[in-house]
Amino acid sequence: MKKCLSHFTVVVMVICVLFAGCKKTDVTPTASDPQLTFALIPDSQLITFGAAKTEGGLTPFTTTKQTFSWYAGTANITKFRLNAKRGDVASEYSSGAISNVDLFATASLLSTINITKGDYTLVKATVVFTQTPTAPYPLVLQGTYTTSNSTAVPLEFDLNDNLEVSVPLANIIADGTKDFTTNIAMHLNAFLSNVTAQEIDGATRTNGVILISKTINTALYNKIKANMLICSAGFLFNKPK
Repeated sequence: MKKCLSHFTVVVMVICVLFAGCKKTDVTPTASDPQLTFALIPDSQLITFGAAKTEGGLTPFTTTKQTFSWYAGTANITKFRLNAKRGDVASEYSSGAISNVDLFATASLLSTINITKGDYTLVKATVVFTQTPTAPYPLVLQGTYTTSNSTAVPLEFDLNDNLEVSVPLANIIADGTKDFTTNIAMHLNAFLSNVTAQEIDGATRTNGVILISKTINTALYNKIKANMLICSAGFLFNKPK
């Protein structure tokens, strides 16, 4: 019996150690701690497509070019989140919700939080989108598709899914002498990676508009949503307080 109890005690101790090693500790910063500002910035709005055709069974080749350009976008962000390790402790900081953000406006700094002083490694910034039952949707992008015969066709992408776009950042040394800005850059040209001009040409049009959503042109919707997860980059800047 003593042997069994001793074995049970050892197992409990091991489990406790494992849980202690994985524990995430929420740190509450104060107003005097360093500030970190989140910014969501779209770039590279122009895309050029290559249109291909086949002649006599030969390998397809490019004959004409179609273009696409994003020109407007609105985001309804559930929150920005910063995850990192401060020393050996997992830390997480979040902003509040931010609604009706004009992504193409010049003022791109969206939300500022305080972070506790310390050295942060394994830093990751995340923008969180949450599905809604009705509009306004988490993200709406508008653009113009120009066909091979120079016809301009309006296009709209409506994201309405739970989606988290994360980017790695450089280590943060928050010693209280400086504040920080993290830019999450969305490379809009890459949102249409693996999408061909033929797919755009063949998309369903609603009152002359190519609407890409969960219910219309769903194959294109799923491609763009998947690209969003891998087509962003993070940049960290600091300035003296």
